[in-house]
Amino acid sequence: MKRRSGALLVMATLLVAVAGCSVGTNDDKAGDVEIDSGDGGDDTTTTTEAPADDGDNGDGDTTEEAPEGALLLIMDASGSMNELDSTGKPLIDSAKEALHGVVDSLPDGLHTGLRVFGHRYPNTDKANGCRDSELISPIDPLDREALNDAIDGYQAKGFTPIGYSLQEAAKDLPPEGPRTIILVSDGDDTCAPPDPCQIAQDLRADGVEVVVNTVGFALGDNQTARDQLTCIAEATDGQFTDVAEAGDLASTLEDVSARETRRIETRGQELTGAAIPRDAETGELDTQYVDTVVHGEVNFYRFEIEPGSRVEAEVYTAGNPNGDSDLHCMATYLVDKADTFYAYSDQGGDSASEDQIDIIEPTDVNDADEVFLKLDSSDCMGSGGNPNIQFDVELLVRVVE
Repeated sequence: MKRRSGALLVMATLLVAVAGCSVGTNDDKAGDVEIDSGDGGDDTTTTTEAPADDGDNGDGDTTEEAPEGALLLIMDASGSMNELDSTGKPLIDSAKEALHGVVDSLPDGLHTGLRVFGHRYPNTDKANGCRDSELISPIDPLDREALNDAIDGYQAKGFTPIGYSLQEAAKDLPPEGPRTIILVSDGDDTCAPPDPCQIAQDLRADGVEVVVNTVGFALGDNQTARDQLTCIAEATDGQFTDVAEAGDLASTLEDVSARETRRIETRGQELTGAAIPRDAETGELDTQYVDTVVHGEVNFYRFEIEPGSRVEAEVYTAGNPNGDSDLHCMATYLVDKADTFYAYSDQGGDSASEDQIDIIEPTDVNDADEVFLKLDSSDCMGSGGNPNIQFDVELLVRVVE
């Protein structure tokens, strides 16, 4: 049975209502709005906003578009990113190469943005340096050329204001839909307060359904940074990844972004699983569906077929960001109304901490005009599963010739 957290598959990220900020909100009416110039001073710029579109389609009716998901990349450009890796290359150059790879791998149209910190003021100017965080590429449908140009346009200079950057990121993201942040840093916050871990905790305490994934890059013996980045991720149901070598950063970022992209982009119609076959909702063959399930549940989905059909199923399970202590270990079946076995495929086994895509091979159903897809994670409780963990599935049943 579905228990939604407000985000479908492929989870992504962040923020709201911290120190007076809220995610993607704008309380100003049409008219004059003061905007921080971003230079660390008190100057403001006054601009005039156009009235918001009320959605009127011309005949008095209004339409409401579904909220878009968003992926926000937050990158460290502090002075320490100028240090050389084991191959003699500056860390900032490796980070940019990895970012280019992420941009090239993202799906067309994904709402994506890039925020950078530490790139405008040297690490001798703490007053300005600790407010040095800039959205250099706003969250918009993916424009690869523009985003790659933005990546090439900054250099490493200053401090590491992680907490402040998370506060500012609250203004970058849309107010609804699945949101993900991927934050990369080579060290801990050098500007706290605000404490970045506390900010992340406050977000969830305020009921903000966002995910922050953190990547520690070339941290060396900096355990303070590991603890801080881990805390940020855990507070938002995200994942911390420790990358020691520059050569591993590109593949790590591409893996994380692929997982989060899948969470952001809902791939299918909603179909809610039922605890017993007779209560199952009926889906259409060869149609992608999505659901959110919980460890320990058994879920059934019904599909009508012609007797004698050859049926197969495909199930995708979103990776478990909490690692191997909270296993997905879900088993997938095709059964009849009496829960009698037609075909089976073990999905994830005892180590489903990564995305799983599983196919039940074609099987003949000769004696029925319906078939049920059964997703069973009840064995998770005997394998270290956490009954409070939700995870997302995509499912498809089709008839093959």
